[in-house]
Amino acid sequence: MMTKEQIITGIIDCLDHQLHGGMGHMQDKYYKGEFFHLFTEAYNHGFIADKSLTGSSLWDIIGERWIPPDMEKETVQIKLLYDLLNCWHE
Repeated sequence: MMTKEQIITGIIDCLDHQLHGGMGHMQDKYYKGEFFHLFTEAYNHGFIADKSLTGSSLWDIIGERWIPPDMEKETVQIKLLYDLLNCWHE
């Protein structure tokens, strides 16, 4: 059983691994498996239903923690977060 904070940290860890080339392409089975595990944890603990870990809330939470405030709008990090959160809705 994962807490909300552990799920958020897990997502950030996946993003870091992806950013630095450690997990392959976002659509790869391994990467989707790790991500799906985190989504399942969030869903099973009611974090999707209470809207605390929906795509838009994660954009705010992860954006604040993972993307430096002085970063340009079109960067690899922002695109990666956007792509990841699009998968969150699948």
